[in-house]
Amino acid sequence: MAGGLSRRARTGIQVGRALLEDPIQAWDWAQNGLEIVRGLRERRTETPSYMPEGDWLERLHALLGAEWPCPAAPDFSELWDDVVSSLGSAGPGYGERYDSDASLGRALWCLVRHTKPTRVVETGVARGINSRVMLEALEVNGAGRLYSIDLPPVLEEWRTQSRAAVPAGLRSRWTYLTGSSRRHLPRLAADLSTVDLFVHDSLHSAANMRFEMTTMWPLLAPGGALVADDVESNGAFASFIAGSGAASVVGPQDVTKRGLFGVALKPASR
Repeated sequence: MAGGLSRRARTGIQVGRALLEDPIQAWDWAQNGLEIVRGLRERRTETPSYMPEGDWLERLHALLGAEWPCPAAPDFSELWDDVVSSLGSAGPGYGERYDSDASLGRALWCLVRHTKPTRVVETGVARGINSRVMLEALEVNGAGRLYSIDLPPVLEEWRTQSRAAVPAGLRSRWTYLTGSSRRHLPRLAADLSTVDLFVHDSLHSAANMRFEMTTMWPLLAPGGALVADDVESNGAFASFIAGSGAASVVGPQDVTKRGLFGVALKPASR
């Protein structure tokens, strides 16, 4: 009987079940849904035309004062092949639509390897590809911890794949918080007081992006970096850069996603 239900009906059943099992997380899903609806109008009227830079990776290294060509590039290529093959061997999954891509993964790898952050915060995990890349880089550095906030997808077939890309051996450096960034980020920010790298990859509404960036930017240590995925979704990243005056790079996602991500760098102390 359940197999004959429509996708909408199955979603409704799963939302109802989630409401009974975890009312707080169900509330987060409901709030996200309302914010998505509110953001549709803003997206139509306030989305700027971003211009991705063809030499974005070289420019990023120049801003970081890091060596170019990047000596860490071969290690990333090997890691990315392993990530793709390990997830592929598990079979096709609906969750892949929420995953990262090689371009953003490469940017995060280089940021962690070159800046050697002690505290990294990310919002949005999905199967954990970005998490895996950053944890691997922290492991190579021999120091640092990743704090991730994630509201898993409501559909069970996606939700059960949460964190699948992160092997158990890497999780000793990882703190994972389930729920929305609206609920967890202010308390985490207060607990940490300073952060070296922040990565936004959760709900890409303008309101949520502004909330996360303005919450975390004051906490970023001098020379720290803020990364936002899918910046083409709205004008939040562009207005943030204009207001902060931060040096920034906009890079293209690879052909599997065809979006854009942005990197903002906080000036180092004089």
